[in-house]
Amino acid sequence: METPVGLTTLRQDLTHIIDEVKYHGTHYVVMRYAEPAAALVPMDLYERWKREREELSGVIRDIREHHPDSWTDRVMEEFLAALHAMREGAAEGEG
Repeated sequence: METPVGLTTLRQDLTHIIDEVKYHGTHYVVMRYAEPAAALVPMDLYERWKREREELSGVIRDIREHHPDSWTDRVMEEFLAALHAMREGAAEGEG
């Protein structure tokens, strides 16, 4: 669940908010002028997102290498299959 937090509150309660993120897994969306501007999430989630992004980039590179002249439905199917497999592996690692 995401908790919105304004900049003024963030400045006043930064230590407490960081502790909430780190120790309780709270997700904050930093609001600026009533618009979402940034997010504060636990480091393990951030690191997982980075790994997933790197893995997806590798999958895209592999697909382009094996199918350099086309971005067909078949290529997209392979990409989605790889994405699905990666997410299943990540979900198994969480449990």
